[in-house]
Amino acid sequence: MRPRAAFDLSLAAVLGLFLAACWFAHPTADDFIYAANAQSGWWGAWLREYAGWNGRYASNALVLATPLRFGLAAYRAAVAGAILTIPLATWVLVRAWRPTIAARDALTCVLAFSALYLSHVPSIGEAVYWYTSAATYQLWIVPAAIYAWLIRSAVRGRRLALVPAALMLVVIAGFNEVAMLILAVLHALWLWTATRDEDADRTMPALMLAAIVVGGLLVLLAPGNAVRQSEYVGVRHELGRSLFWTLLQTLRFGATWVASGPLLLATVLFVSTIGRWRESQGAAVRSQRWWPALAVGMLILIPAATFPAYWETGTLGQHRTVDVAYFVFLVLWFVAAGLWADGASPAARTLREFGEAWRLPLAAAFVAGVAFTANGYEVGSDLASRRLARFDAELTERYAQLDACRRRQAPLCEVPPLADKPESFAFTDVSPNPSNFVNAAYARYFHAPAVQADVRH
Repeated sequence: MRPRAAFDLSLAAVLGLFLAACWFAHPTADDFIYAANAQSGWWGAWLREYAGWNGRYASNALVLATPLRFGLAAYRAAVAGAILTIPLATWVLVRAWRPTIAARDALTCVLAFSALYLSHVPSIGEAVYWYTSAATYQLWIVPAAIYAWLIRSAVRGRRLALVPAALMLVVIAGFNEVAMLILAVLHALWLWTATRDEDADRTMPALMLAAIVVGGLLVLLAPGNAVRQSEYVGVRHELGRSLFWTLLQTLRFGATWVASGPLLLATVLFVSTIGRWRESQGAAVRSQRWWPALAVGMLILIPAATFPAYWETGTLGQHRTVDVAYFVFLVLWFVAAGLWADGASPAARTLREFGEAWRLPLAAAFVAGVAFTANGYEVGSDLASRRLARFDAELTERYAQLDACRRRQAPLCEVPPLADKPESFAFTDVSPNPSNFVNAAYARYFHAPAVQADVRH
Protein backbone atom coordinates (compact mmCIF):
# COMPACT_ATOMS: atom_id res chain seq x y z
CA MET A 1 0.00 0.00 0.00
CA ARG A 2 1.30 3.44 -0.90
CA PRO A 3 2.08 5.84 1.98
CA ARG A 4 -0.57 8.33 0.83
CA ALA A 5 -3.28 5.65 0.80
CA ALA A 6 -2.16 4.36 4.21
CA PHE A 7 -2.33 7.91 5.61
CA ASP A 8 -5.84 8.47 4.27
CA LEU A 9 -7.08 5.10 5.51
CA SER A 10 -5.58 5.71 8.96
CA LEU A 11 -7.38 9.02 9.23
CA ALA A 12 -10.61 7.43 8.03
CA ALA A 13 -10.16 4.85 10.81
CA VAL A 14 -9.81 7.65 13.36
CA LEU A 15 -13.07 9.16 12.12
CA GLY A 16 -14.59 5.67 12.32
CA LEU A 17 -13.63 5.56 16.00
CA PHE A 18 -15.68 8.69 16.68
CA LEU A 19 -18.55 7.34 14.59
CA ALA A 20 -18.53 4.02 16.49
CA ALA A 21 -19.23 5.84 19.75
CA CYS A 22 -22.48 7.19 18.25
CA TRP A 23 -24.00 3.72 18.68
CA PHE A 24 -24.02 4.34 22.44
CA ALA A 25 -25.30 7.95 22.42
CA HIS A 26 -28.34 8.76 24.54
CA PRO A 27 -30.49 11.89 24.89
CA THR A 28 -30.14 14.09 27.94
CA ALA A 29 -31.61 17.25 29.49
CA ASP A 30 -32.66 19.64 26.69
CA ASP A 31 -33.22 16.75 24.27
CA PHE A 32 -36.19 15.61 26.35
CA ILE A 33 -37.47 19.15 26.87
CA TYR A 34 -37.54 19.99 23.15
CA ALA A 35 -39.05 16.62 22.31
CA ALA A 36 -41.82 17.20 24.86
CA ASN A 37 -42.38 20.76 23.60
CA ALA A 38 -42.75 19.52 20.03
CA GLN A 39 -45.40 16.95 20.92
CA SER A 40 -48.11 19.59 20.63
CA GLY A 41 -46.99 20.64 17.14
CA TRP A 42 -43.73 21.84 15.60
CA TRP A 43 -44.88 25.25 14.35
CA GLY A 44 -46.51 26.28 17.60
CA ALA A 45 -43.49 25.09 19.58
CA TRP A 46 -41.14 27.06 17.31
CA LEU A 47 -43.16 30.25 17.83
CA ARG A 48 -43.19 29.70 21.60
CA GLU A 49 -39.41 29.28 21.65
CA TYR A 50 -38.87 32.51 19.69
CA ALA A 51 -41.34 34.49 21.76
CA GLY A 52 -40.66 32.89 25.13
CA TRP A 53 -37.11 31.56 25.33
CA ASN A 54 -34.52 32.58 22.69
CA GLY A 55 -34.17 33.99 19.19
CA ARG A 56 -32.26 31.09 17.62
CA TYR A 57 -34.77 30.59 14.85
CA ALA A 58 -32.60 28.22 12.77
CA SER A 59 -31.31 25.85 15.45
CA ASN A 60 -34.68 25.88 17.25
CA ALA A 61 -36.22 24.50 14.06
CA LEU A 62 -33.75 21.60 14.16
CA VAL A 63 -33.99 20.77 17.85
CA LEU A 64 -37.79 20.79 17.72
CA ALA A 65 -37.67 18.45 14.71
CA THR A 66 -36.14 16.04 17.19
CA PRO A 67 -34.95 12.60 16.10
CA LEU A 68 -36.46 11.25 19.34
CA ARG A 69 -39.80 11.26 17.51
CA PHE A 70 -38.50 8.20 15.68
CA GLY A 71 -36.74 6.46 18.54
CA LEU A 72 -33.28 5.97 19.95
CA ALA A 73 -31.82 4.62 16.70
CA ALA A 74 -32.81 7.86 14.93
CA TYR A 75 -31.17 9.88 17.71
CA ARG A 76 -27.93 7.96 17.22
CA ALA A 77 -28.13 8.41 13.45
CA ALA A 78 -28.56 12.15 14.00
CA VAL A 79 -25.41 12.48 16.11
CA ALA A 80 -23.53 10.37 13.56
CA GLY A 81 -24.80 12.81 10.96
CA ALA A 82 -23.39 15.67 13.03
CA ILE A 83 -19.96 14.05 12.76
CA LEU A 84 -20.30 13.46 9.02
CA THR A 85 -21.17 17.12 8.41
CA ILE A 86 -17.60 17.99 9.41
CA PRO A 87 -15.85 16.26 6.46
CA LEU A 88 -18.68 17.23 4.13
CA ALA A 89 -18.51 20.92 5.07
CA THR A 90 -14.70 20.83 4.98
CA TRP A 91 -14.78 19.36 1.47
CA VAL A 92 -16.94 22.27 0.28
CA LEU A 93 -14.65 24.79 2.01
CA VAL A 94 -11.51 23.30 0.47
CA ARG A 95 -13.03 23.22 -3.02
CA ALA A 96 -14.27 26.79 -2.59
CA TRP A 97 -10.82 27.99 -1.53
CA ARG A 98 -8.74 26.06 -4.04
CA PRO A 99 -11.07 24.70 -6.75
CA THR A 100 -8.19 23.65 -9.00
CA ILE A 101 -6.52 21.16 -6.66
CA ALA A 102 -6.85 17.44 -7.33
CA ALA A 103 -9.72 15.60 -5.66
CA ARG A 104 -7.21 13.27 -3.97
CA ASP A 105 -5.40 16.20 -2.36
CA ALA A 106 -8.73 17.70 -1.27
CA LEU A 107 -9.73 14.37 0.31
CA THR A 108 -6.52 14.19 2.32
CA CYS A 109 -7.03 17.75 3.56
CA VAL A 110 -10.60 16.93 4.55
CA LEU A 111 -9.65 13.78 6.46
CA ALA A 112 -6.78 15.50 8.27
CA PHE A 113 -8.85 18.57 9.19
CA SER A 114 -11.81 16.49 10.42
CA ALA A 115 -9.62 14.19 12.52
CA LEU A 116 -7.79 17.17 14.01
CA TYR A 117 -11.01 18.99 14.86
CA LEU A 118 -12.72 15.99 16.44
CA SER A 119 -9.67 14.97 18.44
CA HIS A 120 -9.01 18.42 19.92
CA VAL A 121 -12.33 20.28 20.00
CA PRO A 122 -12.73 21.54 23.61
CA SER A 123 -15.86 19.47 24.31
CA ILE A 124 -16.43 16.54 21.98
CA GLY A 125 -19.56 15.51 23.87
CA GLU A 126 -21.23 18.87 23.34
CA ALA A 127 -19.93 19.17 19.78
CA VAL A 128 -21.43 15.95 18.40
CA TYR A 129 -22.73 13.39 20.92
CA TRP A 130 -25.50 15.58 22.35
CA TYR A 131 -28.06 16.33 19.66
CA THR A 132 -29.46 19.60 21.00
CA SER A 133 -25.98 21.04 21.45
CA ALA A 134 -24.78 19.74 18.08
CA ALA A 135 -27.80 21.15 16.26
CA THR A 136 -27.19 24.55 17.85
CA TYR A 137 -23.41 24.83 17.92
CA GLN A 138 -22.14 22.40 15.27
CA LEU A 139 -24.53 22.15 12.33
CA TRP A 140 -24.13 25.83 11.43
CA ILE A 141 -20.99 24.79 9.53
CA VAL A 142 -23.20 23.36 6.76
CA PRO A 143 -24.73 26.70 5.67
CA ALA A 144 -21.33 28.30 6.34
CA ALA A 145 -19.67 25.97 3.82
CA ILE A 146 -22.43 26.64 1.29
CA TYR A 147 -21.93 30.35 1.88
CA ALA A 148 -18.19 30.06 1.17
CA TRP A 149 -18.91 28.25 -2.11
CA LEU A 150 -21.45 30.89 -3.13
CA ILE A 151 -19.03 33.73 -2.35
CA ARG A 152 -16.39 31.99 -4.44
CA SER A 153 -18.91 31.84 -7.30
CA ALA A 154 -19.71 35.54 -6.87
CA VAL A 155 -16.02 36.46 -6.91
CA ARG A 156 -15.62 34.53 -10.16
CA GLY A 157 -18.33 36.64 -11.78
CA ARG A 158 -21.64 34.98 -10.88
CA ARG A 159 -23.05 37.97 -9.01
CA LEU A 160 -26.49 36.42 -8.60
CA ALA A 161 -24.88 34.03 -6.10
CA LEU A 162 -24.84 36.93 -3.62
CA VAL A 163 -28.57 36.55 -3.06
CA PRO A 164 -28.46 32.96 -1.71
CA ALA A 165 -25.17 33.84 0.01
CA ALA A 166 -26.90 36.59 1.99
CA LEU A 167 -29.68 34.14 2.84
CA MET A 168 -27.11 31.66 4.17
CA LEU A 169 -25.74 34.34 6.49
CA VAL A 170 -29.21 35.03 7.85
CA VAL A 171 -29.63 31.29 8.44
CA ILE A 172 -26.26 31.02 10.20
CA ALA A 173 -27.12 33.93 12.50
CA GLY A 174 -30.17 31.98 13.64
CA PHE A 175 -28.11 29.04 14.91
CA ASN A 176 -26.25 30.63 17.82
CA GLU A 177 -25.02 34.00 18.95
CA VAL A 178 -21.33 33.03 18.88
CA ALA A 179 -21.25 32.11 15.19
CA MET A 180 -23.27 35.24 14.44
CA LEU A 181 -20.88 37.50 16.36
CA ILE A 182 -17.76 35.88 14.89
CA LEU A 183 -19.03 36.18 11.32
CA ALA A 184 -20.08 39.79 11.89
CA VAL A 185 -16.54 40.66 13.04
CA LEU A 186 -14.93 38.71 10.17
CA HIS A 187 -17.11 40.48 7.62
CA ALA A 188 -16.25 43.83 9.18
CA LEU A 189 -12.57 42.88 8.78
CA TRP A 190 -13.23 41.89 5.17
CA LEU A 191 -14.79 45.30 4.49
CA TRP A 192 -11.92 47.05 6.29
CA THR A 193 -9.39 45.15 4.18
CA ALA A 194 -11.26 46.07 1.00
CA THR A 195 -11.26 49.76 1.88
CA ARG A 196 -7.47 49.67 2.11
CA ASP A 197 -7.16 48.35 -1.44
CA GLU A 198 -8.16 50.72 -4.24
CA ASP A 199 -8.83 47.84 -6.65
CA ALA A 200 -10.91 45.73 -4.24
CA ASP A 201 -14.68 45.29 -4.44
CA ARG A 202 -16.25 46.99 -1.42
CA THR A 203 -19.86 46.33 -2.38
CA MET A 204 -19.75 42.60 -1.75
CA PRO A 205 -18.38 42.70 1.83
CA ALA A 206 -20.71 45.60 2.66
CA LEU A 207 -23.76 43.67 1.47
CA MET A 208 -22.72 40.52 3.30
CA LEU A 209 -22.02 42.46 6.50
CA ALA A 210 -25.51 43.95 6.23
CA ALA A 211 -26.99 40.44 5.84
CA ILE A 212 -25.31 39.07 8.97
CA VAL A 213 -26.36 42.19 10.90
CA VAL A 214 -29.98 41.66 9.84
CA GLY A 215 -29.84 38.05 10.99
CA GLY A 216 -28.21 39.10 14.23
CA LEU A 217 -30.95 41.63 14.95
CA LEU A 218 -33.60 38.95 14.38
CA VAL A 219 -31.88 36.94 17.11
CA LEU A 220 -31.04 39.72 19.55
CA LEU A 221 -34.43 41.44 19.33
CA ALA A 222 -36.43 38.26 19.83
CA PRO A 223 -38.89 38.74 22.72
CA GLY A 224 -37.87 35.41 24.25
CA ASN A 225 -34.39 36.64 25.11
CA ALA A 226 -35.67 38.70 28.05
CA VAL A 227 -37.42 35.63 29.47
CA ARG A 228 -34.31 33.50 29.08
CA GLN A 229 -32.00 36.08 30.64
CA SER A 230 -34.28 36.42 33.66
CA GLU A 231 -33.55 32.78 34.51
CA TYR A 232 -29.91 33.56 35.24
CA VAL A 233 -29.15 34.70 38.76
CA GLY A 234 -25.90 35.70 40.39
CA VAL A 235 -23.06 37.84 39.08
CA ARG A 236 -24.13 39.46 35.79
CA HIS A 237 -23.20 42.51 33.71
CA GLU A 238 -19.94 43.21 35.57
CA LEU A 239 -17.55 44.56 32.93
CA GLY A 240 -14.31 44.21 34.88
CA ARG A 241 -15.02 40.67 36.00
CA SER A 242 -16.17 39.64 32.52
CA LEU A 243 -13.06 41.09 30.89
CA PHE A 244 -10.75 39.46 33.44
CA TRP A 245 -12.16 35.97 32.98
CA THR A 246 -12.35 36.42 29.21
CA LEU A 247 -8.65 37.26 29.19
CA LEU A 248 -7.81 34.19 31.27
CA GLN A 249 -9.85 31.89 29.02
CA THR A 250 -8.28 33.46 25.93
CA LEU A 251 -4.82 32.73 27.28
CA ARG A 252 -5.85 29.25 28.36
CA PHE A 253 -7.47 28.08 25.13
CA GLY A 254 -5.20 30.10 22.86
CA ALA A 255 -2.04 28.61 24.32
CA THR A 256 -3.53 25.11 24.21
CA TRP A 257 -4.54 25.42 20.58
CA VAL A 258 -1.39 27.04 19.24
CA ALA A 259 0.91 24.64 21.13
CA SER A 260 -1.03 21.54 20.04
CA GLY A 261 1.34 18.91 18.68
CA PRO A 262 -1.12 17.51 16.11
CA LEU A 263 -1.90 21.05 14.87
CA LEU A 264 1.79 21.86 14.40
CA LEU A 265 2.38 18.55 12.63
CA ALA A 266 -0.62 19.14 10.38
CA THR A 267 0.67 22.64 9.60
CA VAL A 268 4.08 21.38 8.49
CA LEU A 269 2.48 18.70 6.31
CA PHE A 270 0.04 21.23 4.88
CA VAL A 271 2.74 23.80 4.08
CA SER A 272 4.86 21.18 2.33
CA THR A 273 1.85 20.01 0.32
CA ILE A 274 0.51 23.42 -0.61
CA GLY A 275 3.85 24.26 -2.18
CA ARG A 276 2.68 22.13 -5.09
CA TRP A 277 -0.44 24.29 -5.49
CA ARG A 278 1.34 27.64 -5.53
CA GLU A 279 -0.26 30.12 -7.83
CA SER A 280 1.84 31.75 -10.50
CA GLN A 281 1.65 35.39 -9.43
CA GLY A 282 0.40 37.81 -6.83
CA ALA A 283 0.76 35.47 -3.85
CA ALA A 284 2.96 37.80 -1.81
CA VAL A 285 0.66 40.76 -2.46
CA ARG A 286 -2.44 38.83 -1.38
CA SER A 287 -0.65 37.59 1.74
CA GLN A 288 0.27 41.11 2.79
CA ARG A 289 -3.30 42.29 2.18
CA TRP A 290 -4.99 39.60 4.26
CA TRP A 291 -2.51 39.02 7.08
CA PRO A 292 -3.82 41.82 9.36
CA ALA A 293 -7.43 40.67 8.98
CA LEU A 294 -6.53 37.03 9.61
CA ALA A 295 -4.47 37.92 12.68
CA VAL A 296 -7.22 40.07 14.20
CA GLY A 297 -9.80 37.44 13.27
CA MET A 298 -7.98 34.70 15.16
CA LEU A 299 -7.44 36.99 18.16
CA ILE A 300 -11.14 37.79 18.57
CA LEU A 301 -12.43 34.20 18.34
CA ILE A 302 -12.06 33.13 21.97
CA PRO A 303 -13.23 36.47 23.44
CA ALA A 304 -16.28 36.31 21.14
CA ALA A 305 -17.05 32.83 22.49
CA THR A 306 -16.46 33.60 26.18
CA PHE A 307 -17.18 37.26 26.95
CA PRO A 308 -20.95 37.10 26.22
CA ALA A 309 -21.28 34.13 28.58
CA TYR A 310 -19.49 35.91 31.42
CA TRP A 311 -21.40 39.12 30.78
CA GLU A 312 -24.84 37.51 30.74
CA THR A 313 -24.43 34.67 33.26
CA GLY A 314 -21.25 35.36 35.24
CA THR A 315 -19.72 32.02 34.24
CA LEU A 316 -18.54 30.18 31.15
CA GLY A 317 -20.29 26.95 32.09
CA GLN A 318 -20.26 24.55 29.17
CA HIS A 319 -17.63 24.75 26.44
CA ARG A 320 -19.88 24.41 23.40
CA THR A 321 -19.45 28.11 22.57
CA VAL A 322 -15.68 27.57 22.48
CA ASP A 323 -16.26 24.62 20.14
CA VAL A 324 -17.62 27.13 17.59
CA ALA A 325 -14.52 29.29 17.97
CA TYR A 326 -12.21 26.29 17.55
CA PHE A 327 -13.70 25.33 14.19
CA VAL A 328 -13.29 28.87 12.86
CA PHE A 329 -9.79 29.04 14.37
CA LEU A 330 -8.70 25.97 12.41
CA VAL A 331 -10.13 27.37 9.18
CA LEU A 332 -8.38 30.73 9.64
CA TRP A 333 -5.16 29.04 10.77
CA PHE A 334 -4.88 26.92 7.64
CA VAL A 335 -5.89 29.79 5.37
CA ALA A 336 -3.09 31.83 6.96
CA ALA A 337 -0.67 28.91 6.59
CA GLY A 338 -1.67 28.58 2.94
CA LEU A 339 -1.10 32.26 2.22
CA TRP A 340 2.25 32.12 3.98
CA ALA A 341 3.29 29.00 2.08
CA ASP A 342 2.29 30.72 -1.18
CA GLY A 343 4.91 33.36 -0.49
CA ALA A 344 8.55 33.23 -1.44
CA SER A 345 10.08 33.83 2.01
CA PRO A 346 13.15 31.76 2.98
CA ALA A 347 11.31 30.51 6.09
CA ALA A 348 8.40 29.18 4.02
CA ARG A 349 10.79 27.50 1.63
CA THR A 350 12.75 25.93 4.50
CA LEU A 351 9.59 24.56 6.14
CA ARG A 352 8.37 23.15 2.82
CA GLU A 353 11.67 21.37 2.32
CA PHE A 354 11.63 20.03 5.89
CA GLY A 355 8.09 18.72 5.44
CA GLU A 356 8.98 17.02 2.18
CA ALA A 357 12.08 15.36 3.66
CA TRP A 358 10.31 14.09 6.80
CA ARG A 359 6.86 13.50 5.36
CA LEU A 360 6.43 9.86 6.46
CA PRO A 361 7.44 10.22 10.15
CA LEU A 362 5.49 13.48 10.43
CA ALA A 363 2.39 11.83 8.97
CA ALA A 364 2.73 8.84 11.31
CA ALA A 365 3.12 11.15 14.31
CA PHE A 366 0.05 13.13 13.27
CA VAL A 367 -2.12 10.01 13.00
CA ALA A 368 -0.89 8.85 16.41
CA GLY A 369 -1.59 12.30 17.85
CA VAL A 370 -5.21 12.50 16.72
CA ALA A 371 -5.90 8.86 17.60
CA PHE A 372 -4.27 8.60 21.04
CA THR A 373 -4.40 12.06 22.59
CA ALA A 374 -7.21 14.31 23.86
CA ASN A 375 -10.65 13.27 22.57
CA GLY A 376 -9.26 10.40 20.52
CA TYR A 377 -7.89 8.85 23.68
CA GLU A 378 -11.10 9.44 25.65
CA VAL A 379 -13.36 7.93 23.01
CA GLY A 380 -11.02 4.98 22.50
CA SER A 381 -10.78 4.43 26.26
CA ASP A 382 -14.57 4.57 26.66
CA LEU A 383 -14.98 1.97 23.92
CA ALA A 384 -12.13 -0.32 24.97
CA SER A 385 -13.10 -0.35 28.66
CA ARG A 386 -16.74 -1.03 27.74
CA ARG A 387 -17.73 2.06 29.68
CA LEU A 388 -19.97 3.08 26.81
CA ALA A 389 -21.60 -0.34 26.74
CA ARG A 390 -22.34 -0.18 30.48
CA PHE A 391 -23.66 3.38 30.06
CA ASP A 392 -25.99 2.16 27.32
CA ALA A 393 -27.25 -0.76 29.41
CA GLU A 394 -27.92 1.41 32.47
CA LEU A 395 -29.93 3.96 30.51
CA THR A 396 -31.88 1.31 28.66
CA GLU A 397 -32.89 -0.09 32.04
CA ARG A 398 -33.77 3.44 33.24
CA TYR A 399 -36.15 3.95 30.31
CA ALA A 400 -37.87 0.69 31.18
CA GLN A 401 -38.26 1.83 34.80
CA LEU A 402 -39.68 5.20 33.77
CA ASP A 403 -42.13 3.58 31.39
CA ALA A 404 -43.22 1.18 34.13
CA CYS A 405 -43.78 4.13 36.51
CA ARG A 406 -45.95 5.82 33.92
CA ARG A 407 -48.06 2.73 33.34
CA ARG A 408 -48.71 2.14 37.04
CA GLN A 409 -49.21 5.90 37.64
CA ALA A 410 -46.71 6.04 40.49
CA PRO A 411 -46.53 9.46 42.22
CA LEU A 412 -42.70 9.30 42.28
CA CYS A 413 -40.34 7.33 40.08
CA GLU A 414 -36.96 6.57 41.64
CA VAL A 415 -34.13 5.60 39.30
CA PRO A 416 -30.51 4.77 40.17
CA PRO A 417 -27.89 7.33 39.14
CA LEU A 418 -25.31 6.26 36.61
CA ALA A 419 -22.47 4.23 38.06
CA ASP A 420 -19.84 5.17 35.47
CA LYS A 421 -20.41 8.04 33.04
CA PRO A 422 -18.31 8.09 29.83
CA GLU A 423 -15.49 10.60 29.62
CA SER A 424 -16.33 11.55 26.05
CA PHE A 425 -20.06 12.24 26.41
CA ALA A 426 -21.66 15.40 27.79
CA PHE A 427 -24.30 13.74 29.93
CA THR A 428 -26.08 15.38 32.87
CA ASP A 429 -27.55 12.82 35.26
CA VAL A 430 -30.56 12.91 37.53
CA SER A 431 -30.30 14.25 41.09
CA PRO A 432 -32.13 13.52 44.38
CA ASN A 433 -34.15 16.72 43.81
CA PRO A 434 -37.32 16.04 41.73
CA SER A 435 -37.51 19.73 40.72
CA ASN A 436 -34.03 19.63 39.21
CA PHE A 437 -34.01 20.58 35.51
CA VAL A 438 -32.86 17.15 34.34
CA ASN A 439 -35.33 15.30 36.55
CA ALA A 440 -38.14 17.51 35.28
CA ALA A 441 -37.06 16.83 31.67
CA TYR A 442 -37.34 13.07 32.22
CA ALA A 443 -40.72 13.50 33.89
CA ARG A 444 -42.12 15.59 31.03
CA TYR A 445 -40.91 13.31 28.28
CA PHE A 446 -41.92 10.03 29.93
CA HIS A 447 -45.17 11.49 31.36
CA ALA A 448 -44.20 10.64 34.92
CA PRO A 449 -45.42 12.78 37.87
CA ALA A 450 -41.91 13.15 39.31
CA VAL A 451 -38.45 11.62 38.90
CA GLN A 452 -35.83 11.32 41.59
CA ALA A 453 -32.40 9.75 41.86
CA ASP A 454 -32.40 6.78 44.22
CA VAL A 455 -29.41 7.64 46.44
CA ARG A 456 -29.49 4.17 48.00
CA HIS A 457 -27.80 2.84 44.87
